[in-house]
Amino acid sequence: MLFLPGYALIAALFTRKDDLDGIERIALSFGLSIAITPLLGLALNYTPFGIRLTPILIVLSVFTISLAIGAYVRRSRIREEDRFVVDFGVLFKSIKESANQLK
Repeated sequence: MLFLPGYALIAALFTRKDDLDGIERIALSFGLSIAITPLLGLALNYTPFGIRLTPILIVLSVFTISLAIGAYVRRSRIREEDRFVVDFGVLFKSIKESANQLK
C-alpha cells in the first residue's frame, strides 16, 4: 500500500533504464503511493461501496495490477538492453558478502 501502487505507476511511465536512477524510482514510488491511495479512497467515497476495507483493497489491487500489466507491455516493446530491470542476484550477492565480512 505504501510502495506497490506508486512503483507500478513509475514502471509504466519510465520504462527505460536511463530515465530514472534506482533511488529516484524508490523515492517516487513511496511518494506517489502516498498520493494515489487517498485519491482512490476519495473516488470510492462517491460510489455506493463507500470507504471500507474490501473496496479499498479491490480498487488498489486492480489499479496496481493494471499498471503492472501496462508496464510489462511498454517494456516488452523496447530493446532488452534499454529496459530497466532490478537485478536481485547482485543484491543478494552483496548482502551475502557483507554478512560474511561480519563473521
